[in-house]
Amino acid sequence: MITHKFHLHWGRKGTWRKLLRVIAIALFAAGLFMLSRGGGMVHSTPASQANSSRLLSLIGEQGWGMWRARQLNASFPTTRTAFRVGQTITVPGYVSIRVDGVDRNWQPQPWQQSPAPVGGQDDVSGKEVILVHFTLTNLSTEPIGYSDQYFSLVRANGHEQRVAALAELTGDQYGSFGHTSPWLFPGASAHTFVPFLVNPGEQPRLFVFYWSHLKPNTQISSKNPRGTKPLSSGVARVAIALTGLQASQATTAGSVTFVPNTTFTVRSTDVYSH
Repeated sequence: MITHKFHLHWGRKGTWRKLLRVIAIALFAAGLFMLSRGGGMVHSTPASQANSSRLLSLIGEQGWGMWRARQLNASFPTTRTAFRVGQTITVPGYVSIRVDGVDRNWQPQPWQQSPAPVGGQDDVSGKEVILVHFTLTNLSTEPIGYSDQYFSLVRANGHEQRVAALAELTGDQYGSFGHTSPWLFPGASAHTFVPFLVNPGEQPRLFVFYWSHLKPNTQISSKNPRGTKPLSSGVARVAIALTGLQASQATTAGSVTFVPNTTFTVRSTDVYSH
């Protein structure tokens, strides 16, 4: 009797094992089926929908301002009269700059077309892209790192804006051509350009070059207890007039030394959005 019960119990255990094995196989097959259907659904989703969550809205004209709010009241030595295209303007001990010409209504070449919509770019709808070509020479004894915050454009309406952020023009295609730090070794020159956005046919007033010098910060505060964060000191605001410029290439107009006779102070609270 005991032997019979033992064999009966063993038989039930074997039956349950077989049943569990069948259920496990069925669940595994169902899982594979659902996974294959899920994979098909992912691949069938339009690319525009798949990428929509990763795209940022384009930056409108109201966000092209040059200055951050924290730069309010920053000042730069400058001149009352703007320099001319073709002049080499020397800031002694630092740099020299010369505007070589302006390209109007720039259009990207096929190889420069963006392969897909890119977020964080400026909205070029209804705008004209212009390229300001210039030559910058390092006259100091230290290497220079590249920053597009060195340059701005004063529009016909007096609004000053930053370099344009375009999907077709990356850091490898303008400005530093990929050489950000160091950009220029002592004595080296760069022949390059930066893009801006204007209204079609608009004649901008000025191309502006800003130069600042970082100096050690010895001031102690609650935010900077060690006093090690460097301070930025404005050295020069070099304004070069673009009004009346017709030809894309300028002729040589000699060399001049930057001698400031006034001060430019940031009074606008426009937020620099790039």
